[in-house]
Amino acid sequence: MARFLLSIRRYYPSIRAAINIRYIPELIDIAKELRYYTSFFDRGKEPIEIKNIEENHRVSC
Repeated sequence: MARFLLSIRRYYPSIRAAINIRYIPELIDIAKELRYYTSFFDRGKEPIEIKNIEENHRVSC
């Protein structure tokens, strides 16, 4: 999540926070009603190279 926020701030410096919540359709509807920006990541479609980097980082900590 931190990596995402740092990357997005390069293009949109006014974005200062992000939250990671469980996908519940009702929460998405509420967020949209409040005019929050929403997005999602399908970790199943993530490139294996990225998964390996994150796994190696967890093992080394």
